[in-house]
Amino acid sequence: MDDVSKVDHTAGANLLTSDLSIQEKTADWLKQRLSLTDDELVKMVRRHPVILNFIPEGNLGPKLDYLQDRLGWDVAAVSKMIQSQPSILTFSSDENIAPKLDWLQDQLQLDDNQTRRLITTSPVILKLSIPYNLEPKIQWLQERLCLNKVQISKLVTKKPVILSLSIPNNLEPTIKWLQKRLCLDKVQVSKLVKSLPSILALSIPNNLEPIIQWLQERLRLDDKSIGQLIRKAPNSLYQNITKNLEPRLNWFQDKCLCLNDDELLRVIQGLPTILCYSIETNIAPTLSFFENEIGKEATRELVVSNPKILGYSLEKRFKPRLKEAQKLELVIDKGLLTRMGQYTEALWRRGLAFQKNKINRKQMAQKSCVSEK
Repeated sequence: MDDVSKVDHTAGANLLTSDLSIQEKTADWLKQRLSLTDDELVKMVRRHPVILNFIPEGNLGPKLDYLQDRLGWDVAAVSKMIQSQPSILTFSSDENIAPKLDWLQDQLQLDDNQTRRLITTSPVILKLSIPYNLEPKIQWLQERLCLNKVQISKLVTKKPVILSLSIPNNLEPTIKWLQKRLCLDKVQVSKLVKSLPSILALSIPNNLEPIIQWLQERLRLDDKSIGQLIRKAPNSLYQNITKNLEPRLNWFQDKCLCLNDDELLRVIQGLPTILCYSIETNIAPTLSFFENEIGKEATRELVVSNPKILGYSLEKRFKPRLKEAQKLELVIDKGLLTRMGQYTEALWRRGLAFQKNKINRKQMAQKSCVSEK
């Protein structure tokens, strides 16, 4: 529900006018104040023509000044917001905008920067009523997803548009569908939504179901298995089937590792987030690095047996550690590459220290043999 109960009607005739000459002056003032082009002004006025009935000096000017000061916006930012939601210019700063911003900061435990990002991302929030929309929706989300105050704040700040979605028409049907379609319990669906709040804004027939169905058929997964996959890689729901998912899987099977269907499934289930990796910037350079060190067939065996190896950074982990291993003249094989990826920095350092001591002991033993002779 839009917060229409506190539209700014204060001061009567000295703030509102239907005089055409005054409306023209207001239009010129808005154009200058918000740095609008003629087309932008026309579009904004067409969406909410009543804004031309407000006199700039006594109403619009102070209101825009307040928004800029309170939210730390420049002219471009406030202009973008007003073009998006021109009806905000009809709201009272004292009775609507200020109390709402105060309430959001208190309820969601936001600082000024977080509040600014919230309204910048979703200015429609300023149109929503606290008692009829914001408060009951936040309470419903907390109860439905078992969220505390910190968690609900993170959820809303990640995807502010959630606050503008209808509970009976959007939120509840989507959550209920996700639970049933992906075989999730209440805790699991809560974790899924917390990790990807934007999932609540996706259309079931146009977005969610087509991708889930395609992945399920392509990888030959049952409902429970596809649910496990999506929980581990929720961002896969934002991948385009024809531009991303299909070419990526085909590349693994036909152009790169020559995986059969079972091997492909093993790799995807071992590292579900690979569905979101870029071939050019992530997967291909890492595989090329492995092939240079251990050969193509050994690389294939390594990836199939340990898909998570592709999830570690090439530049920050494998390359620096390879140099350290080469300095000690260690044999580069599948086992060492696995340790390069999986070991923490502390464990890797201990491993290097062990190898150094081993080399030192060997050198000392060799010197001892030479001296005895």
